Amino acid sequence: NNSEGKSTEEIVKDIMISVRETCMKRNSKDNKKFKRSAEEILEDGYRNGCCDSSTLFVTLCRACGIPAAQIVTVHLNSVLNNDFGRGHFYSAFFNKESNSWFFVNSDVDQTREFKFRPRKFDESLKTLDQDYYIFGIFRDYSEFDIDGLKIDSTRSMNQIHKMVYENLLKNGFLDD
Repeated sequence: NNSEGKSTEEIVKDIMISVRETCMKRNSKDNKKFKRSAEEILEDGYRNGCCDSSTLFVTLCRACGIPAAQIVTVHLNSVLNNDFGRGHFYSAFFNKESNSWFFVNSDVDQTREFKFRPRKFDESLKTLDQDYYIFGIFRDYSEFDIDGLKIDSTRSMNQIHKMVYENLLKNGFLDD
């Protein structure tokens, strides 16, 4: 933690680079495992996907004194086509210099050029990146529960996406 004299954005950029370097490889054996702690992710040296990247990013931000949260989404075009297997975990952090929340895609890997693109986060937004509907903002996604379902497996995540989709239909969101 060499953050003395650095801005929040500089610290967050360093954290994202650290997440990228620490979790550069994806796990090919058990990519369905959810609810790993930051400690487990660091010990294993791999990530299962965006949920692991977000968990590690948020934990490291908090360790540096930066408030952070996980944003859980479902991919709208996929659910419209009855495919409930697509969603994404984003991360949010509070920038004390601007007194604002920002979101980032903390799931960065070695196959793409690293670009640090924090974007101002408005909690009243319904979507991120136009295609992803926000259905949860959490300190830790393991706290999430919808009708007794927790995000603890690919199966439960697909069921949650289906519930979110049904609620969007019922509430007229998809008619916009």
